[in-house]
Amino acid sequence: MHLIVAHKEDQAARMEVEANRFSARILMPEPHFRRDLRLRKGTEIEHILALAERYDTSKEATARRYVDLQDEPCAIIISHNGRILRPYRHGDFPFVDVRQGDPVPHGSMTARTDLTQGVPSDSEERDGGIWLSVRGRRAPRVWEQVLSQSEGYRLTLLSLAEDLEDLQEEEELEEAYTRRFKR
Repeated sequence: MHLIVAHKEDQAARMEVEANRFSARILMPEPHFRRDLRLRKGTEIEHILALAERYDTSKEATARRYVDLQDEPCAIIISHNGRILRPYRHGDFPFVDVRQGDPVPHGSMTARTDLTQGVPSDSEERDGGIWLSVRGRRAPRVWEQVLSQSEGYRLTLLSLAEDLEDLQEEEELEEAYTRRFKR
């Protein structure tokens, strides 16, 4: 009986996700949204706020669409009272190593208590290892920006501070050097 209930809950959650995606496509049509994205340089929470106002959509729905259609790989983390609710990442952004219910990583800007509610923080460069999983490699540096909201909610924007291809080339050169000269 427990398996049937869990299956129905999973199915309902999948249906809700699909309904949200469908709604986002209608409310924020891709050609228009991409055009509006290209008018804004870089990745900034201010862009998400302006787009949410323009399209009359929630910050979270707009942030999801922003991540999906942004040219620059980025990720959004929604948290509440120091716990992860939902991570969203661009297909080219490294794997975000947090799950629903996990505590916000210690050492992240999101974990700070001195953020002003309703005002996006400045972006700060951080060790990507705080947020990312990059199997056997050094995590790239990331920019982290946070919007502290009412009732303990936070919206965190992560973007890459290092080019992943440059980082991979650097690691390959270092590995080749190590193999060749340190025998």
